[in-house]
Amino acid sequence: MKERLDKIISHQTGMSRNDVRKQIKSKEAYVNGELVTDPAFKADTELDEIVFSGETLHYKEHVYIMLNKPEGVLSAVSDKDCETIIDLLPDSYKKRNMFPCGRLDKDTTGIIILTDDGKLCHDMMSPKKDIYKTYIATLDKEADEEYCKKRFLSGITISDKGESYRCKKAYFEKLSDSDVRIDICEGRFHQVKKMCLELGYIVKSLKRVKIGNLKLDESLCEGEFRELSDDEISMIFS
Repeated sequence: MKERLDKIISHQTGMSRNDVRKQIKSKEAYVNGELVTDPAFKADTELDEIVFSGETLHYKEHVYIMLNKPEGVLSAVSDKDCETIIDLLPDSYKKRNMFPCGRLDKDTTGIIILTDDGKLCHDMMSPKKDIYKTYIATLDKEADEEYCKKRFLSGITISDKGESYRCKKAYFEKLSDSDVRIDICEGRFHQVKKMCLELGYIVKSLKRVKIGNLKLDESLCEGEFRELSDDEISMIFS
């Protein structure tokens, strides 16, 4: 796909188009080894080698990141009082205007996807997709597995924004005396905690471990991240 050279470089570096144009005219851009001083020069993002200010650019239209969210960090782009997941990224990603697909509560840990692709984020969040997310919850007491399974499958009614809401079908599995696995396809405010509380259980800790069929990379420590492959992205929707 051919694009203006200044647009390609601006997209990849986060620099303003105006600043990029100035540097191109100052002889800092090469395409396939040839000096280019015209910002309007059309380059192929897939086939051409572009070197800008001495660095080879590897063009990506969009970036997709899996981040292991730590406790105490907000699932937001910015906040004047609290650290956000965007604050955990280096400047090279921040310049791409990354944002989270969905949210996790401040005290919830685990997998969250960040991207600059609005369409993918919209598809992930669409109620029509019914993408299930898997959580491991530690409860304040041992759960009655059969009772909880039936209630989760039938749809638990919770309070959301001051109104009663009946949750979609969800799944419950007891893992130990205190730990349970919960799968939901929605993301309402404090939903897992509210569902458990409705059944008489308090969630002491919560970790999301899977979105669709994409599992959290357990090699990522809390606060760490890595880019996703195309195959991994497709697993979200499979």
